[in-house]
Amino acid sequence: MNCFLICMLDQGKTSWVLHDLVKSLPAQKKKTLPPAFYKFFPPPDAEVHLRPKYQRLCCPRCGRYDADKAFELGFDEPVTIRFKEDMGLSDDRIFVVNDKCVRVLKSADVAGFETKPIGKSGWHALRAILLVDSERGLLKPTKPNCPECGRPKSAGAWIWRLNQLSPPARANTFFSTKMGSAALPFKDRDIFITEDVLDLLRMAKIRGPHCERMWTDTELKQKEQEEKKGKNWRPPGMTVQLKGK
Repeated sequence: MNCFLICMLDQGKTSWVLHDLVKSLPAQKKKTLPPAFYKFFPPPDAEVHLRPKYQRLCCPRCGRYDADKAFELGFDEPVTIRFKEDMGLSDDRIFVVNDKCVRVLKSADVAGFETKPIGKSGWHALRAILLVDSERGLLKPTKPNCPECGRPKSAGAWIWRLNQLSPPARANTFFSTKMGSAALPFKDRDIFITEDVLDLLRMAKIRGPHCERMWTDTELKQKEQEEKKGKNWRPPGMTVQLKGK
């Protein structure tokens, strides 16, 4: 069974669920670093303020918080979603889907996820609730740890091979890893879907991030063989765009 990682949107403006948008900031005119840097670390385009409801979740020293605990508190309007797609990740680490996407998933009895409405905005927070084991040592924390909450300064976890996970036994599902960390960049944990869910989203013309298929053991062996020949081999169809077409 093929499985796919839901990647991040390449969005021009920030989006916020846990924060109030205080005001928009003017675009930075002079950029001194290469364009690729600003793709991953764009200059701030808004002044925001974390709502009091979520402030108690934050470490008073490093400011980090557990996105699952924010999910459990629930969500209220206003919400600032400034991308045009039907699903994507907010800049405060919440994966969101719109009404259309929720209807599509529920009509097909897709498993492994839960949603909470964000007021009556037409947007919903989504998290994977089917959590699987992952390769030991996959999470790589960077010291020093916060003296208040013990979280590492930063962390990394690159999941691109199917053998790094214990894939779900069933199809038609979202899933994620038991391993997660507020120290990871952008989100606490990755979200994955089985191939039939991806097919469903494409048939329903859902617009969203691109998805990357996980490498199988057979493909990894072929990759190794091609590299011995001096070739950089990649299986066809690894990247699937959710363009709504």
